[in-house]
Amino acid sequence: MLSIVAGTPQKDGPRPEKFDDTWYVELSKSYEDFCKRSSMEFIFRILGDDWSVAWNSFSSNKLLAGSAVIGKIMQSYCNGCKGISRELGNFKRTSENTLQIAFGVLAEAVQDHVDSMRSTNPRIYWRDTHTTNIKRGDGTCRKPDGSFLTTSDSSPEWRNIVAAVEIKGGDMTSDHHHLRGQILQNFIDMAELQPRRFMIGISLAGNRDARLYVCMPGGIYYTLLGRLPRVVPTSSSLTPNETCVITFLLFLHSQLGKDCEYLTRRNSGLPGEFSLADIMGIEHVESKLPLQTTIYIDYADENDKVFGRHRHLNGQRTWAYPAQYWNDEHANGQVSDAFFKFQWGFDDEIEIEVHRNVLHRKVPHVPPLLYAASVVGNGTGPKGQRYKGEAIVTENVGQSVKSIFKDGGLCVSDATLIDIFAGYVHTLLAAAAVAENKFALHRDISAGNLMVKYDCDPYIIDWGCGRVCAANEVRSQSNKHMIGTTIYMGIRILHRCTSRSVIDDL
Repeated sequence: MLSIVAGTPQKDGPRPEKFDDTWYVELSKSYEDFCKRSSMEFIFRILGDDWSVAWNSFSSNKLLAGSAVIGKIMQSYCNGCKGISRELGNFKRTSENTLQIAFGVLAEAVQDHVDSMRSTNPRIYWRDTHTTNIKRGDGTCRKPDGSFLTTSDSSPEWRNIVAAVEIKGGDMTSDHHHLRGQILQNFIDMAELQPRRFMIGISLAGNRDARLYVCMPGGIYYTLLGRLPRVVPTSSSLTPNETCVITFLLFLHSQLGKDCEYLTRRNSGLPGEFSLADIMGIEHVESKLPLQTTIYIDYADENDKVFGRHRHLNGQRTWAYPAQYWNDEHANGQVSDAFFKFQWGFDDEIEIEVHRNVLHRKVPHVPPLLYAASVVGNGTGPKGQRYKGEAIVTENVGQSVKSIFKDGGLCVSDATLIDIFAGYVHTLLAAAAVAENKFALHRDISAGNLMVKYDCDPYIIDWGCGRVCAANEVRSQSNKHMIGTTIYMGIRILHRCTSRSVIDDL
């Protein structure tokens, strides 16, 4: 089984040696407890009021349900599926090739109609990608069977995909682990470089059942969309389930054009070059930088440039990038090194609070905050929690101890090495010292969070698992969910002891 529960912001997600049936089945089973069957209404409600209101309006549109729209799309669909009409009528076993052709014809017919009605709204583009190698962050490639994209470029990237489609024919049902595993891997690849609030996937099985998947920090939700249409004489011959698939594809074009789930504006260029003003949903911001400051992330070698907990599909997601920034007011436009971090989860995101606390108390070896914004989004978690995130820019403080030793170690004297690690201890103890009736705990010390600058100054980063505590706070707690990097945790935390000391959390 894959270890996915006790993840950490600096811990990589599982990486397969090969994308095959074994991997997809294992991936699906590992997330089985997080996959929840839901209704369409519930899924759109957790996506937010904008989605819920839009779907209710869209699906109840009597003009849409009439022959004017559905009939036009079905005419194009039936013309394109004449050669496979007989097999499409088989409810129990349709080949993957037939389904691939039919869904592609339907998606193109829907897009042609949308194009004919197009206003100035941003749009998305359908593309059959089952023969298109799309490069992943580590340089390997995968081929989703179909993709809805923010670009019409002939060489799309995973960060351009806003909804991915997987198709399996024959006896494979929507519940098969292989099919669901492919959907989940698509979600991992979609969020590897591009910060997102949620991801959308569609599966199509051998009985023509289409299923909608939505991945949020609170879980992976799925519901039956309907059934891929048969070739019928008129649109009035369609079943409600067949009509629903067409309606949803039309809705997808309408809604994803407005809200493609990114945490920055759709054309912001993240990752790459973007402005702090492109960050969406800002609730509160403190910044030493003008909002028109340009952030540049060089992701030519993505595997080494994007850190964080973005390959996990449950819980908080984090994207962290070594970056550069510049603006007209900063040192005559001079470029400076920085570190940009985006995290998204529930409304208990408190990294800014902890980081600000240790800086206020002048705890040493903590990088200055250049920009700190609380970000909110539409929608709520399954228990009504509000989704919330944080965007942070700090000074660049060098390499992590993990990367230094991976590259062969630090070429310094033993005395300097002792000074560096003494600095880390000094920081933790200074943060844990009571001041103004409060103290702070990091709670996620790992080799990836211990930094060394070029002048051998030590720094501790990533206070996302940290906590600001009152001096008289009781340390007993149930600790149902571990927080931190498991290999660095204290014995009493790993054993889930109900009583522990501050030392255990250091």
